[in-house]
Amino acid sequence: MIHEIAIAQGSDAPASSVGLWALIIPAVIAAVFGAMTGWISAYLRVKAENFATKQEFEDALHRLAENTRIVGEENARIARRTALDSELREAVRQFSVAAGASIHSMAWLMWDCVQRMRMNKEMVTAYDQEAHRLFPAIVSQLAVIAMLDRDVHDRLSPFADEIFHVDLGLSNAIVAEEQNPGSQAEAFRASYRAATDLELRFRHGIADLFPDGALDPERAASPED
Repeated sequence: MIHEIAIAQGSDAPASSVGLWALIIPAVIAAVFGAMTGWISAYLRVKAENFATKQEFEDALHRLAENTRIVGEENARIARRTALDSELREAVRQFSVAAGASIHSMAWLMWDCVQRMRMNKEMVTAYDQEAHRLFPAIVSQLAVIAMLDRDVHDRLSPFADEIFHVDLGLSNAIVAEEQNPGSQAEAFRASYRAATDLELRFRHGIADLFPDGALDPERAASPED
């Protein structure tokens, strides 16, 4: 009986070992598979994060390059506009000097003729020389102003037209006075009034071109104002 029990126990031992390994092996495989799955998942997650970070970095570089381009273009536009404004101011200044000097010379000559009731030939000669020097400057600076800003040109051009108109009137009076002394007293007075009136409006018109130091052609006055 004892021998039979021993034989029975001996025959069960291999079966128990096989059953144990049957339990261990799947567990090990499952553990290894789980570990591999976790590692692969972590690896893929890190790769995805790295890719996203790289993409974000490239996008940031692209935005930076685009912003740099926009800022550069804006700076260039501002610099170009500043340079043009500077050239315009200088052209207006030179026009103002020439036009103002011309108006003053006309008013001074006509005042002398009216007050002395005679025409001073030396003053007429001096005025003629000044006109030949100043009038071309007026015309040339108007051309430059027209190139830089048509609106400013349109507001200053009537002043030049009126200067030439007053000059024509007093020049005709001078020629007539030379031919018939004492005949142009009224013409001299009319030219003097025209010159002094133009001088006043010219000063106000130029002053209104740059209110508060800023170019504002819309506020520039014309001779008709």
